Amino acid sequence: MIRLVLGGKIEPEMTNTRAKMLEAKYFLERMNENETDGLAFNYNLSAFLAAARSVTMVMQKEFKRTPSFAQWYNGKGDEMKNDATIRFLNKRRDMTIHQQPISFHPNVRLDVSLAPIGSNKHSYSKVKWYFNDLPYLNQDVFTVCKEYIDKLEHLVQECESRFSSKEV
Repeated sequence: MIRLVLGGKIEPEMTNTRAKMLEAKYFLERMNENETDGLAFNYNLSAFLAAARSVTMVMQKEFKRTPSFAQWYNGKGDEMKNDATIRFLNKRRDMTIHQQPISFHPNVRLDVSLAPIGSNKHSYSKVKWYFNDLPYLNQDVFTVCKEYIDKLEHLVQECESRFSSKEV
C-alpha cells in the first residue's frame, strides 16, 4: 500500500497495482496532449507501454499470498493471452524496450477557414498516429492504447474488489 501526493494533496492509500495503473493512464494522457509532436508522442507511447505492461506484474507480486488470487489470476491470464489487443501491445512494449522505437505514421487533417481577418474563425489541424503493422493499420495508436487501458482498468477493479487491500 502506498500514499501518493497528487495535486498538492495526499491521496488515500491505494494498492501498488492501482498506483501503476495511474502511471499508465498518466502517459496515455500525455500521448493525447502531444499528438502533434511525433517525438513526444513516441516517448510517451514507450512509457505508456512499459507502465501498462507492469500493471499485471505488480498485481501478481502484490497479491500472490492472497488466498484464491492465483486461481483467479490464472483464468484472467488465459483471457489476456487470447486478447489480440493485449498481445499486440505487449509485443510492441518488448520491441521498444529491447530492440527499437515503435514504427508508426501520421494522418493529418487540416481544416482551413477562409474567414475575414479579425474574425473568431480559425483553422486547425488534427494529427492521428497509426501503427505501421497489422492488424492495427486502420486504428489510431491512441484508440488502441485506450482500449488496452480500459481492459486493464476492468481487471484492476475486479482484483481490488475481490482481494481487499487488508489481505495484501
